[in-house]
Amino acid sequence: NLRKKIFVSEEPQFTKDYYEFSKRHISNSIEIVYNDNSTSEKITIENPIGHPSRREEAIPLLKDKFLRNVTSVFDTENALVVWDKIINLKKDDDLNTFFNILNKDE
Repeated sequence: NLRKKIFVSEEPQFTKDYYEFSKRHISNSIEIVYNDNSTSEKITIENPIGHPSRREEAIPLLKDKFLRNVTSVFDTENALVVWDKIINLKKDDDLNTFFNILNKDE
C-alpha cells in the first residue's frame, strides 16, 4: 500500500550534478505529504554515507557492520585484526594480499 502512495520525480539539477565528474553527487530529497495535505520539511542529502566525500564519516559505520557480520567466522579479537589489515590495504595491493588476510592460518 505504501508503494502505491509514493511519487518519484527527477530533479534535473541532481542529474546534472551526478554526471559532472568533479561532483559525482548522488543527491536525493524526500518530502512527506500527509493525508490532510500538510507536508514535512523537505530534506536533501547531496551525498549518501557511501560517497567518497564522506569516507571518514563512513569508516566507523563500516567497521561496526563488518564486525557484526564476521562473527560467524572470526572471534572479536581476530575480526579486529582482519579489519585493521583490510582497512590499511593500498589501491595497488595485489588481490592475493586481500585473500591472504581472510585466510585464518595466515
